[in-house]
Amino acid sequence: MDFFIDIEGTYKDENILKSIGELWVICDRITEVGTPAVPWFPTRIEDFDNIGKRILGEGDGIQEADHPSFRDPVYRERREIIAKAALDYRLSDPEIPRIDYTEQENSVWQHCYPKLKKLLLKNACDESN
Repeated sequence: MDFFIDIEGTYKDENILKSIGELWVICDRITEVGTPAVPWFPTRIEDFDNIGKRILGEGDGIQEADHPSFRDPVYRERREIIAKAALDYRLSDPEIPRIDYTEQENSVWQHCYPKLKKLLLKNACDESN
């Protein structure tokens, strides 16, 4: 039988450590799953406000060679505006932030999306498609 326990505090808190120690006495196994910043899976609707709240930067898998606009200050500023809207959004907000994309941004996706869609049909799982 599995139990999921949501705690207020951190794994370094003395009371939490004591509680986990007491659980070890009566349990076969304890798995610490995630943190408020990065939950392993959402257990409450509010958890979605903490998932994916990180923007990749140089050295995180994005390199100048992979991303032609990586050093373009205009692109970087625009990327920051769009990312800020996404990162600041909470499910409890009355509206999803609206981004007015430029004609150039729409043109890029009009070109890329049909190709991406074909690739996803071949390479992504049914749930994703």
